[in-house]
Amino acid sequence: MDGSTLIVNPLTADEFPEAAVIYRNSWHFLVELSGEVPDSIGMELVTREVTEASTNGAIFAGIRLKENRQLVGVVTYQLGGYRGQPSQAWIALLMVAEQFQSLGYGGEAYRLVEEAIFTDPGISTISLGVLTNNPKALKFWQKMGYSGTDIRTQGDTAHDILVMKKLRSQAGG
Repeated sequence: MDGSTLIVNPLTADEFPEAAVIYRNSWHFLVELSGEVPDSIGMELVTREVTEASTNGAIFAGIRLKENRQLVGVVTYQLGGYRGQPSQAWIALLMVAEQFQSLGYGGEAYRLVEEAIFTDPGISTISLGVLTNNPKALKFWQKMGYSGTDIRTQGDTAHDILVMKKLRSQAGG
């Protein structure tokens, strides 16, 4: 992406401690909205996320500033095959640490991920889930071109999740 200030690349195990810092710096999302136990925020949560991503064939990536390679966020996404549908990708998480929010990094990181997903011509849809108690995220994803399709209750936390989708024909926004 020309003019990009970010890089989105898979994280290696030696970079996981940096990701744990991002998780610790995302207190509002993880504790207040998601209901994580504060003591679990750190390497335990990163390890759980990485294991889940790996199990589902997803990519656990870092969002870094190009200029100095500082990690500002993380993203987990599955390039295709979500729920057994080869044409459907899934974004499980796009989290920018609170001190880096409202600087345009989330939108730029999303566009890089969308670009990576849609390099596969067989992918027609990207789906994701948003906590219904997170109006800021709902507004962000709507701005990125997503629309809600249904509400599911997340089994392990009993949180309501709005499933949102975007078609390839709507890409670029």
